[in-house]
Amino acid sequence: MHTLLLLSDYAAVAQGLSVMLGPEYVLKALPPHATLAEGLKQGDHALVLLDTQWRGGQHFGITLRQCVSYKTPTVLFGYSLYSHTLADAIIMGAHGYLPPSTQPAEWRAALQQVLAQQYVFSPDQVLSTVRHMGELVPELSERERGILDLLLLNENMENLEIAKKLNLSTGRTKNVLTGIYRKFNVETRHQLIHVARQRGYYPGMPLEMYAKFFKKYGLQKPRRAHGA
Repeated sequence: MHTLLLLSDYAAVAQGLSVMLGPEYVLKALPPHATLAEGLKQGDHALVLLDTQWRGGQHFGITLRQCVSYKTPTVLFGYSLYSHTLADAIIMGAHGYLPPSTQPAEWRAALQQVLAQQYVFSPDQVLSTVRHMGELVPELSERERGILDLLLLNENMENLEIAKKLNLSTGRTKNVLTGIYRKFNVETRHQLIHVARQRGYYPGMPLEMYAKFFKKYGLQKPRRAHGA
């Protein structure tokens, strides 16, 4: 018998999963007024089932990061994830995502795999993530990412202010920004911000984890065609 920590706002979800999974699994909810960290610290559960709409879907990344930081295998389920959210879930260390169409037998098989320390993302999910990661231009340097993050937080930020925040000269800031334009195939700051947001890029995106993702799945890092 395995105890699973269920993070969902809906009692009907808990009831449905209990019936579907059978007596081999015991679902345990987060106690009222308890924080996620407190629930994870108890450590009497084999894995976490995280509803993608838990608490309205707010702070999804923070929730997942907490689960992973406690080295608790985490499986996502519920409404379909956007491609960039799925990419984040995979590279942050989630063990799988089960969409609404997942059948009871598939649920049980997936949980058995996770309990055996295996990952259960489907080939299509991995492929969509690879494509997404290729579009994001993960080759951005740390300095380029710093400048892009600042612009996404405040698109009216002047080069002088960016330079002060990153301890750069204004000339160096302008040169780095020009390099970012080239990588995104844009010509203006407005176009850069629009394209970056359109591709799902956001400040602080954990791009440094991409290499771990490709190593885990034995994949080659995708390259964008020039001018794509």
